[in-house]
Amino acid sequence: MKMSPWFGLLVGFLGLSSNALAADRTLTVTATGLVPTNVFLSLNGMNHPQVPCVLAPSNSCVISFPGSGQGMLQFGEAAGTIRLSGTGLCAGASTAAVPVTIPASGTLTCGIKGIENSLKVTSDAAASIAVDGQPKCAISNTSPCEYDNLATGTTTFTVTPAAGSYLKSAAGICGAIMPGVGARSTTFPITKGAQQTCSLALGSPYFTVSASGSGLTSLTAGSNACLVGDLAARPQVWACPYGQNGETVSLTPGVATGIVLAGGSGACAGASPTGAPFDVVVTSNTIKCDLVTGSNAPENGLWSAGSGNYLTLARDPAAKARNSVFGAAMTYGMDGKPLWYMLNATWDQAAGGYLGTASEFTTGSNGNAAPRMKAITANISLTFESETKGNLVWNKRPVVAGQSAKTIAITRHAQGGNTPPFKAPNGGAGTGWYAMAAPLVEGERGYFVEAQTGAGGNTAVIVIHGYDSSGVARWRASALAGTSLTAGSGLVLSAPMLKFMGGSPIGAASPSAPTPATDGAVTATLSPGKVDVAASSTGVPTGSFTPYQGWGLASSPYWVSLLNNDTLLTAPYVTFFPGSTSSGGFKYIPTSGATAGQLTDFPNYTSVLLSDLDNAVLLASSLNLGGNLYFSEAGLQVSTGSQNPACVAISPSNQQAPSPVSTGDCNYKTRWQFAELGGVYDITYINFYSVPLSINQGALSYGEITKSGATFSGFKTALGNLTTTAQSAFVTSNGKFVRANSPANAGATLKDYPSLSGYLGAAFSTSGTPTTAISISNAYSATTPDAKSTICTKNAGKAFAAQTYSASVTYDATSKALTITGTASAAGAFTIKGWTPVASPPATCKGSIGAKTTCYDTGVSPKAFSQAIYTAVLNYSVDNPACSASDVESNGANDVFSAVVRDMLVGLASGFVNSAEPSPTGTAPATTYGTMKSSQWSADAGKLFGGVQKTSPYYNTWAGAVYDTFGSRVYGFQYSDFFTSDGPIGNPQLSLRPSMPAQIVVLQE
Repeated sequence: MKMSPWFGLLVGFLGLSSNALAADRTLTVTATGLVPTNVFLSLNGMNHPQVPCVLAPSNSCVISFPGSGQGMLQFGEAAGTIRLSGTGLCAGASTAAVPVTIPASGTLTCGIKGIENSLKVTSDAAASIAVDGQPKCAISNTSPCEYDNLATGTTTFTVTPAAGSYLKSAAGICGAIMPGVGARSTTFPITKGAQQTCSLALGSPYFTVSASGSGLTSLTAGSNACLVGDLAARPQVWACPYGQNGETVSLTPGVATGIVLAGGSGACAGASPTGAPFDVVVTSNTIKCDLVTGSNAPENGLWSAGSGNYLTLARDPAAKARNSVFGAAMTYGMDGKPLWYMLNATWDQAAGGYLGTASEFTTGSNGNAAPRMKAITANISLTFESETKGNLVWNKRPVVAGQSAKTIAITRHAQGGNTPPFKAPNGGAGTGWYAMAAPLVEGERGYFVEAQTGAGGNTAVIVIHGYDSSGVARWRASALAGTSLTAGSGLVLSAPMLKFMGGSPIGAASPSAPTPATDGAVTATLSPGKVDVAASSTGVPTGSFTPYQGWGLASSPYWVSLLNNDTLLTAPYVTFFPGSTSSGGFKYIPTSGATAGQLTDFPNYTSVLLSDLDNAVLLASSLNLGGNLYFSEAGLQVSTGSQNPACVAISPSNQQAPSPVSTGDCNYKTRWQFAELGGVYDITYINFYSVPLSINQGALSYGEITKSGATFSGFKTALGNLTTTAQSAFVTSNGKFVRANSPANAGATLKDYPSLSGYLGAAFSTSGTPTTAISISNAYSATTPDAKSTICTKNAGKAFAAQTYSASVTYDATSKALTITGTASAAGAFTIKGWTPVASPPATCKGSIGAKTTCYDTGVSPKAFSQAIYTAVLNYSVDNPACSASDVESNGANDVFSAVVRDMLVGLASGFVNSAEPSPTGTAPATTYGTMKSSQWSADAGKLFGGVQKTSPYYNTWAGAVYDTFGSRVYGFQYSDFFTSDGPIGNPQLSLRPSMPAQIVVLQE
């Protein structure tokens, strides 16, 4: 038995006289639980008895004492027992010292229960606590949580801070719990006997910052360190303290080596890849502040995608950019046979990963024919937590509503006993692609080679991506564990080739393990800069192959898939009109004729049945290839004048773009529409609507109906209702819809569309002063002047220098005086005045510029101004040293003055001018859309058309109808691209990513 802590009291008891201890009363003490060793009683200042009342081993003892009164029972604890509960005389006991009242008569008993394995938790603020097997306990600074008789062993402890607060720190037995927001957990042992303690410190207020990927190692808000519970969690969630709403907090991120801070969104939109501090305005503890992190430098090589699936990946050869990944997914078809898909993905700053496509290729029914894309199989993303670990997201095409993408963990594949980072042996070929016939991006056959050195010595794997005799994409590989290399003129790989059978498609829910089978052999010599395949019994091409680097550049070729989903357009034709600055051309593989199965130049200005394009694909030579690609229900025709026949098939020697408004045009009764191609793709309904088209590249898609409840039939009805006489702008054939012509055509149908004269009368007073000041304030990017379209090439070309500008607008409808007065930072002060082309201009008035005195009338009438808003064309003179004082130009001049005019026309066409609709939150100092700067319209506007003109149709109603159906993803008016692509409205231009397949779809109405 251990020495009692009450040993000093015992010494005192031994000195009492026998008379003082004369007994006339007894107290029976019983104990359960973790039993105290002994009991002492003090009564009325006297200590009783002479020796302690020993509870052990019977758990019961009797104390003799005289009299009655106030006393204290002291319990000498067993190991660690410091909490009690009691009955009888000891009712209310909680500690080892129990106050008692001894009555003058009656039986006296005291029942004691020693409480073992207890935990006491204290907190300086409100939270809830949960311990294994115990209900949650509400805790505060005045109300601790206590747990009794806990089971010994490891216990899970969870604290959930009250709303708006976070865990700053913990101490005691729970000291290992990580600080942060939300429920925080840790584990610790419960030992027999002792009461253990945990103390919590909470803080508030805070806002959260989420980091999508890995590697955000620190985050500081002002002088306060932000807290995160788990650096490995995805996403990471940090709790950042702040003082009060409206406070501006400077966030400073820190990232691990090899990790990129790609940027931010929401309140973290100011985040920079440089990791520099950026400001966040805290408006509440629920602001959305997201950072995108991850690695943009995955290792080139063979990656495992689980269940016998692999990826062969290589970043682009531009070491400084690392902007694109070219690879293959080595997987299996539904028949269990090996199948590969080409992967093209480019770095996306906002996503913090590589976004792109997986495509299946074929050589058709003849395995010796030219390779071609068969289909875009999936949209993919590749994100990397490190150089050797990441995730592949596979979203199978066609993407349908409710479809879930598959996320597949990928890791670098080790050969033998090698470990990351993987190193290549000296003197061998570098890891990557080797072309059999460049360019691989077209679907040609290729080798992928990787050599590693490590614990397993020098080993290598060679993979062949090719086709079988029926044209199906097949892959074979040497032993994936790596084959030992021998010395020769380089490093020599000599190994059987294996085909892997019985596997499951990538991302399968219940995958099957493939079985390898020998399929010939290969001998390859790996030397710096080349791979020599000297012998093979499998029919694999032999020879010397060099590294392939022809992807990821603007000059790289790419495939365009053409898909017809319109059941009314049973046999569409395709016609390409190259742009004026276009270089290169399209190629295709005819399904018939002398060049069937072979890659052939696609003829320009020639209508070709879509069914004559094998797999309905075109191969674009580069992103520099631009122009219009027409889709029509019949082959396009051109007029022969007075000859018979009056119309003949369009051809390179007899070609003219069809007109949607000329009744004499050979295609007037034909449905046709075009997509604009180049480094950017777009669909335009500015001038007319006939055939609905959409464009996509990867997960980016433009042209589909985006507005809830909208339909194509509803869209056509809305267009028909825009004119004063219903459908007066429609062209029909035998009662069937052909097209609707817009007011932008400025033809005979313009008079049927609503005049905007009423808008001008509301926006400007009779004196010409705007009802609400129009704030033209924006920036102009430098460009090269075209002398045929500008009158402002003087003064050292300052009208074409990069600069900012600001201006005000006045318009007097009576005098027809339209005046814009302002200043440009490079060109200086200017005055722009509106002019109207004369009704019957002389022959000298040609083109977009002309002399004031012969080609134009002074001023702009309300009717002419209304037309200018619809057509986005205004003629004007400029009083500025850079410009000719005697001439007039239009806003097609592309100088800084045309940008000023553009901003005004956008404001009127969109309905921003004089709008009383409240401006977007955070737009300062504006209070309405009408008072916003034109630069704010471009970057911050979230509404336009009917959204900003609630009582009258004061805007381009055609553009409004397009927007109400397709959103901002098609052109509804000429300046739809005025709005920034990353702003709330967005714009219709799809900027192409190099090498990646694109697709144009004829939509089902």
